[in-house]
Amino acid sequence: LFEARFNRYSMYRVKESVNFTSRTARNVMNDGRINWQKLLCLASSKIMSALAPFIDKRRRLAFVIDDTLISRPFSSKTELLSKIFDHNKKQYLKGYRNLTLGWTDGNTFLPVNFALMSTSNSKNLVGSAPSTTDRRSIAGKRRIQAQQKMSDVAVQLIKQAVSLGVKAQYVLFDSWYSSPKMFWNLRQLNLDG
Repeated sequence: LFEARFNRYSMYRVKESVNFTSRTARNVMNDGRINWQKLLCLASSKIMSALAPFIDKRRRLAFVIDDTLISRPFSSKTELLSKIFDHNKKQYLKGYRNLTLGWTDGNTFLPVNFALMSTSNSKNLVGSAPSTTDRRSIAGKRRIQAQQKMSDVAVQLIKQAVSLGVKAQYVLFDSWYSSPKMFWNLRQLNLDG
């Protein structure tokens, strides 16, 4: 699966082998029991520990939080699809917001955590309501997370990264995220914004 991605192949262009079929890959990607957020955090933590001997001690380690609009103009029945205001185009678009937590030493950037964000406002919901009724499952927790405030989810992503061993001193973000509550939450984690 990684080889296909790095070679910029679609799932249909990958050579099937005894250990890999596109059907198996699709099943894994759609499995709601896999905690992709934790997997990405653990992988990033391992990469950072391998990079640690090469990072100059004078460099400041920082988390970076940003969101990106993922437009889905031709979708209508996708779960939790919503109308989201695009501040660049000054109009509402159908899609999601991808909240990304990254790590940087000023020279290297690694993605650490992510969340796909929707809306809690039923008027802006275009797609179907969440299909998972069990809120205890990983898929149910992601659906609940998608409808929370983005600043609260950003703090959750940072807490998870810190608990899994990702080290940083600062958190960089747009002024949209800045609030007294955000700075207070970061100080509770011994981080500066």
